[in-house]
Amino acid sequence: MIYLLLLSLIGTLTTQSGMDIFVTLTVLTLLVQAIRKKGPEGWKLFSKMNLEAFWVFWVAVIALGFVLNGHFDGPLWKRLGEMRWILILYLMVSAYQYVRLDLEKLIKVVLAVSVIVCIGSLIVSVVKGEDRVGGILNSPMTMAHSYSLLFLTLSGIFLYRWKLLWEQERGAFYIWIASLAVVGATLVLTLTRGVWIALFFGVLAIAVALSWRLALLIISGTSLLIAGLFIMWPRFQERFLFAFNYQNNYDSERVVLWKTNWMIFKDHPLFGAGYGENYTLLGKYYALQGLPENQFTGHAHNQFLHMLAGTGVVGLICYLFIYFYFIWQAWSIFNSKESSPIEKAWAIGIFGALVGFAFGGLTESNFEHAKVRMMLIFIWALLIYIKAKPTGGGRYAG
Repeated sequence: MIYLLLLSLIGTLTTQSGMDIFVTLTVLTLLVQAIRKKGPEGWKLFSKMNLEAFWVFWVAVIALGFVLNGHFDGPLWKRLGEMRWILILYLMVSAYQYVRLDLEKLIKVVLAVSVIVCIGSLIVSVVKGEDRVGGILNSPMTMAHSYSLLFLTLSGIFLYRWKLLWEQERGAFYIWIASLAVVGATLVLTLTRGVWIALFFGVLAIAVALSWRLALLIISGTSLLIAGLFIMWPRFQERFLFAFNYQNNYDSERVVLWKTNWMIFKDHPLFGAGYGENYTLLGKYYALQGLPENQFTGHAHNQFLHMLAGTGVVGLICYLFIYFYFIWQAWSIFNSKESSPIEKAWAIGIFGALVGFAFGGLTESNFEHAKVRMMLIFIWALLIYIKAKPTGGGRYAG
């Protein structure tokens, strides 16, 4: 099982097919073990999250959006199948519990996998001659939003433990610095500006939670880094200035998407046009604005607006609830006197990752990418796993 989990993580970071295959194998293995009644003592296929009533409500809200507006094609159950990630979340928690996930070893594994995959992505991008690093995933945007979750989580762990590493494991300290530099540089080279913003606010949230002095250092260091990149790297300067000249570059297409999705929301304010149907309605609303038929189409390029247009005010509230529920869970684990140091390290890292992901959602519908959402599921499941442990480590101690 532990190898299937590792392969699921690697697959999520590299290829859609790999992710689908290994996540499916993990799920099937859990089901077989449950049927055979095998597994560690106390293990369950499904453990309560105390969110069961909420999940039912959210799915019902999405169903209402489809039924009331009737924009969708195909059976309703198939459209609601897009919410199967909730089931995957439960089963990922089950997988963690099955293997009695060791949180200390997990750090080393995630750090090593992140570095290896990023180096591989950089090599692939150089060979392909890519202007923006898309690497193994072949998509700079998806890669940036997915890998940023890992980078911010690892950054939080490092910032929580750096003094201990410096005093007791100097070699490990330098390995951490080099590893984070590789992953961070990869994210910068994706040239995904929304993720650059997400990284800054994610690291800043971690720093503020740990020390105001550290926060000021992060702000100063980031300012110097931006200034240096702006002066010495023309491509960075060009990307940075895009936002100030959006009328004359493809950023204008994003503005049109925002405006159009807002129009869709105003026509379907309560339950939306149907989850994902705001994409299919773009042509109709473009025509209403007198836009050309070849106008760029895509998701809303804003996660919150995407939910608002597709699922209405009620659906957006559901998304915000579950998202900030997990941010609160990370914060509560970090601040709990009952949490062990390793749990606190993971919690503050995940806290920063989720804060950063929220900022990333301002310029991209990042939750709608299957690989990014799966990375988020890995992280959410880890919080549930840690939270389920009795005080002091206990049943599922790592």
